[in-house]
Amino acid sequence: MDISVVIPCFADSNIFSLLNLLDKDSNNIIREYIVVLVGEHSSDFIKKLKNASKQKIVIKRVEPGNISTSFNTGIGASQSNKILILNSDLVGISKDYLKRVIKLSKKYDVVKSDIIFAKNDGFFSNTISKSRTMGHINMAYNPGILVDMRVFKSIGFFNEKVHFSEDAEFDSRLKKSKFTFFFDKKSYITHPSISPTKDLKMAFNIGRGKYQSVKYAGAKDNEGFISVIKRLITLTQIRYFIREAKEWGFDTAIYDIFWFLFYYLGNYKERFIQYGKK
Repeated sequence: MDISVVIPCFADSNIFSLLNLLDKDSNNIIREYIVVLVGEHSSDFIKKLKNASKQKIVIKRVEPGNISTSFNTGIGASQSNKILILNSDLVGISKDYLKRVIKLSKKYDVVKSDIIFAKNDGFFSNTISKSRTMGHINMAYNPGILVDMRVFKSIGFFNEKVHFSEDAEFDSRLKKSKFTFFFDKKSYITHPSISPTKDLKMAFNIGRGKYQSVKYAGAKDNEGFISVIKRLITLTQIRYFIREAKEWGFDTAIYDIFWFLFYYLGNYKERFIQYGKK
């Protein structure tokens, strides 16, 4: 079995260490790396990238602003029957990562690995790491999914009308299909530590993407005004934060209140105000 690894790259020099990690773990099962350069990159960067691995590297280019286009460009260029989707900023993978997910892919059509958020010495780092790790759920979200090409050919690629949270819309189509899915908590990829500013901006954009999924792809609308009021009246959301505080700490629960606030701000701005390129 051979696989293509699709990696959107936002001028992140960490891609070189990621390729090195994958090369050491691959045991020659990687057929090619398809690196999708998002935006402008220097000629020196591209030259270094072409020689960054013993495996074949295919370079594609896209304009910034639509992550779905980045993924789809890489998927469309693949010559393999298995596609592994990663991000260029990842800083680690679990031991025997590729061996494990490929073994699982013989039984399941889509395999999703867990994500661990790294910590640094920043004041909020530990809180954000707990919040983002705690929030992982049983769905096919990027990065870290290994997909059989038959899935994309049957249910379609990522919806390019959905600029953010494209994986949630893809997951909704996947769950309605005949294809099998497995969430593997024993394999993981490591995301770099992230600042509160960047994380809350991400929450805002995820909120935008969730409504784009409703508007352009017919996904179920779980964030409508009535649904939100219902969750408040029935104390569902409040019980969630109380349970979170007991399990992960008071700091994580407080931070997640702000995270969800930015999520809903993004969702409702997309819902009621023309925002950004469609």
